[in-house]
Amino acid sequence: MKTFGTLEYAIDKFSGSWAWKISGVRAVMMISKLIPKLWYGNGPNEVIIPDNEKNVEQIRLILERYPLEILSKAVWQRKARAKVIKKPSNPKIEKLSKAIPKKQFRGKLLNFQKMGLDFLLKSSGNALLADDMGLGKTVQTLAY
Repeated sequence: MKTFGTLEYAIDKFSGSWAWKISGVRAVMMISKLIPKLWYGNGPNEVIIPDNEKNVEQIRLILERYPLEILSKAVWQRKARAKVIKKPSNPKIEKLSKAIPKKQFRGKLLNFQKMGLDFLLKSSGNALLADDMGLGKTVQTLAY
């Protein structure tokens, strides 16, 4: 299989940071269209690309179309590994009951407000309490 250049993980001699070095006429031409923030290396057919997730993704797109000889295979496999996005699990839906406010709360809650308080308690405070105006959202929040 013909390759269009090389991909190497190396220290950039100007910035002193790790970066991707791509060489090859066609590869440099394509990568310069996708990544505007790159530096030219030792010649017109070599570019230095800062190492970050976005740039690694762009390099991966180039590799799908234009195969490059990867000189730093272990680093590339580790950095280019597809990110597994965990699907959030469906939270367990709990039945609401009438919660009893703590003793420092001196007000009185109606039954539906006690259920609103129970909702706040079961959601660990990560909730949006919303209903019609005048039904006691403030009182429920104070009881929380």
